[in-house]
This record gives sequence, structure tokens and C-alpha cells, in this order.
Amino acid sequence: MPETHDLASIEVLVDLDENQLQDFKKSCRWRWFASDEQIIDQQSVSRDNYFIASGCVRVVNFILSGKEVVLEDLGAGKYFSELAAIDGRPRSSTVVALEDSGIGKLSPERFLTVMKMYPNVTMKVMANLVAVIRTSTEHVIDLTTLDANNRVHGELLKQAASSQTDDIPRRLSRYLCTVIWPAR
Repeated sequence: MPETHDLASIEVLVDLDENQLQDFKKSCRWRWFASDEQIIDQQSVSRDNYFIASGCVRVVNFILSGKEVVLEDLGAGKYFSELAAIDGRPRSSTVVALEDSGIGKLSPERFLTVMKMYPNVTMKVMANLVAVIRTSTEHVIDLTTLDANNRVHGELLKQAASSQTDDIPRRLSRYLCTVIWPAR
């Protein structure tokens, strides 16, 4: 497990100065998760918020049949579990480490205090929540109005238009496995 955790690269914290980051870092409890280790369980009543200092995690849901539906992969610099920290309700997803990952855990009370103290953090959290809502709305519209072939075409066009990296095959593969084929 690494001795230090670089919080300056966490997207929601980039506007904090060094003293604020150090205070934040002290508030976190740090843990190293091995690849394939579960970090949080869907429907758990814990409310902590998590920050990925290193590694990568996968956010999944399980439908009644037990089938896993991948929602998102998050890498270093991302955060997760803000919904439970904000609304106090049970977890909406399970999160599993895809690779060895250094994760900071922050209590919901401290997370909400940080949001109150630093409006830039709050705006970043709100922007992320809005992006999730917009993406979900697009998926619902696509699933209800397009057949499987047209969903693939549409996703190829979206991936090509938004591509700034070479990970289109991985992202498209995840999309095909989690959105198109389960809907059939």
C-alpha cells in the first residue's frame, strides 16, 4: 500500500489549496483494496463517501435474477457514493475494485461539511449528479425508442464524437455487454 495519497488529482478537490487538502486528507480513512475486492454493497446502510487516489473500481447493480449490470468504471481522481452521503438512503450500487486501489473514505458528516465550506466542491458534485441524470435520460430514451442495431450505431457515433483517448474498444465493449444485450 502506498504511504502517500495524492488528493490534488481528485477532480472534485482540485480547487482546494494545500492546507485545505491536508485537512481533508487527515479526515479520510485510507484503505488498500485488492483487485476484485468489494468496497461497498448495494443496499448497505453505510453512508461514507469514497475518493480514488489510485487504481480503478467498477460500479454495478444486480437485478433480481442475480445478473450483474455494469454502470460505470471509475479511475484515479474520481469519487463515488455521494448519493448515500447526501440523502441518507441505502446504497444504490455495489462497488468492486477492478485493480489494486488506494481509496480514501470520508464520513458523510465531514463530506457535507466540506460541501458547505467550499462552494466549488459543491458545484462539482452537482455538475456530476446532473451528468448522471442526463446520461440516464439518454439511455432510457434510447432503450425505449431504438432497436438494438440503432442503439449500437448511436453509441458508436457518441463514442467517436467524444473520443479523446484510445479506449473506445473497451468502452464500447462495456456498453454492448451492459446496455444492449441485456435489453434483448
